[in-house]
Amino acid sequence: MAMNKNTKIIIAVVVVLAIVVVVAAVFLMQPQDVTKDAKEMETSELKMYGNINGDGFIDDKDTKIIKGLIDQGKTAKDYPLADANQDGKLSQEDIDLLNKVIKGESCTIWHMNLHDYNEDGIMDYEKVSTKFPISSMICTGSSNTFMMLYMAGIIDEVKGASYGSTVDNLYNDCYKDTTKTVKLGTSSTKIDFEDGKGAASDLIKKENVTAVLSDWNRTYLTNEKDFENAGVDVIRFAAASTEIDVIAHDYYMLGLLFQKQDRAKEVVAYMKEVLDKIEQASTKENKAISAVVSSMTNYYSVGDSDYTALLKSVHGKNALDSGNWGTTTSIKVLDNLDVFNTDKYRYDYVVHLRAYNGYTAEADMAKLYNDYTKTIAEYWEHGTNGQYIVNGNMPIPARMAYVASLFYDGVDKKWADEIHQGFVDKFFKNKNFKVSDLTFVYPAE
Repeated sequence: MAMNKNTKIIIAVVVVLAIVVVVAAVFLMQPQDVTKDAKEMETSELKMYGNINGDGFIDDKDTKIIKGLIDQGKTAKDYPLADANQDGKLSQEDIDLLNKVIKGESCTIWHMNLHDYNEDGIMDYEKVSTKFPISSMICTGSSNTFMMLYMAGIIDEVKGASYGSTVDNLYNDCYKDTTKTVKLGTSSTKIDFEDGKGAASDLIKKENVTAVLSDWNRTYLTNEKDFENAGVDVIRFAAASTEIDVIAHDYYMLGLLFQKQDRAKEVVAYMKEVLDKIEQASTKENKAISAVVSSMTNYYSVGDSDYTALLKSVHGKNALDSGNWGTTTSIKVLDNLDVFNTDKYRYDYVVHLRAYNGYTAEADMAKLYNDYTKTIAEYWEHGTNGQYIVNGNMPIPARMAYVASLFYDGVDKKWADEIHQGFVDKFFKNKNFKVSDLTFVYPAE
């Protein structure tokens, strides 16, 4: 039978469709390739075993992927992140554990602490187990730790805390209210488990405390083994970090442990939005900013401290990076007058990152400014011109925004205030601060 052109086209289309159907059928009969979703711990937003897809949550997406790996005969050696219970093998038990987490049932999870466990001054990943979920805890802390907990909505769960006088009165109705949260000492003093200030051991028993939260730096908690031996898990975070991967893990981990995942998701989303704005502002003008940071009166920060990291996070260069300061993170300027030698070190800014009660009008900024800048002004080529105070008691990205506003012409205090106000409006419980009326950078440009 003769076929015209149109008939040939129709037959060709049918043949092609038939081939597609056969290929699709064969494909569907094959085991689903889930290995492309498997993540490394370093790239996971929530650094927890079982979080195989690397996002900020434990959910059925993880269990489905792990089931696929098991069905394909994969091993824990092949995909260590899938080994949720850390028994060295992939099995239904890993899925069962994750299902308990998803339902909020009691179990033990394995995750990473951010911790200088080998005492070399560098933050590391440390694998730990933690009883889940947490409803009662104590914490050591700095203002950064309290700000992180506060924004994560973790308030009533904190039964005891150590803190110093610099903790902002923003927390007067929660962490500083000793009828709600027992004071365990200052932020630089270890919690003595047996008979420490605030009767820590009695509090742990009375309130059924299952965890103590502390910073990655060992100075905030030196007797970790005492707690672990008594069945109290030690959890470490990096509350002052400016890096989004660390920030995300901190909040996602808190959201998981305390069953506040929605709040964690909201915080991380705003953090990412703000950090993107700061990155754009810090790179748009292509300016080479040379500065130093001071965290204590008449001291400069050096090395890999949280303060120099903040400077670098807004693309400023720490002018003292080329110095040989050993392993210390701060130096006294009067003992190191070479920092004022313009042949070695030239910088246009001295940023004093200091904690004071910024959410009130109590601070005498003129006096603080004189106290912090006077000695440096006597030796530094610019005197007080270029010296600024930036408040340390605020969300880390807001602090970054104020520092960026000092450095770059395209952004100003109003821009930083708007970023800061976003944190207040979204995450400060029952607070109606108007940050533009308060002093978080001084003198204001």
